Amino acid sequence: CSPTTNTLESLVSINSHIQNQDGAIGILSYSQKKFGITLTESWYEKLQRWEEALGAYEKKMKQDPSSKEAFLGVLRCRFSLGDWERLNQEATARWDAFDESVQRSAASLACASTWAVNDFEGMCKFVQVLPESTSDGSFFRAIHAIHLHQHHLALHHIQMTRATMDTELTALIGESYSRAYIPAIRVQMLSDLEEIMEYAQCDAGDDGKRERIKRSLTLRLKD
Repeated sequence: CSPTTNTLESLVSINSHIQNQDGAIGILSYSQKKFGITLTESWYEKLQRWEEALGAYEKKMKQDPSSKEAFLGVLRCRFSLGDWERLNQEATARWDAFDESVQRSAASLACASTWAVNDFEGMCKFVQVLPESTSDGSFFRAIHAIHLHQHHLALHHIQMTRATMDTELTALIGESYSRAYIPAIRVQMLSDLEEIMEYAQCDAGDDGKRERIKRSLTLRLKD
């Protein structure tokens, strides 16, 4: 009796969730050899085989340009590969082809790409569909406000992000330290943003303070 696709996907998801990639790969390898199971795009993604997942999603998107699963899958893969330029291009080119629910799912990925390529006009567009009450919504609004030198507004969004992240981080640490790693990095980034604002607001003659902040940020980036 061969396992169903849903059963296999559940087993892969469980093993991926607990960071047991070897177990997930073993399940699929055995299923391929024993039952002739064909891997789907989402399985490649769960296994963090990003290049293969990207190729599968791109093939699916060529077959059906209106597929929201393919569109979001391509963005997730490019995000994980750090391909910011192409991610930004894909999000910008196809943004208006999808409804707001799909845009909301894509917005955090799109905003990250705009930040990486200094496309703040694009960030302004993408962030509009993210609720301000979410950590992503307030985080990217803070970045955009800093770009516009709206420091009081940026501080408001930083404080909102930190309050939301505190709750999220506490919950994730209870599940797994590895799952809490990325949110913990973002919490550190909030402090970096505050220092960037402090640097920008230094008096023209306060070179000592500017140098201290610059040195602190440089050392942290090296780490």
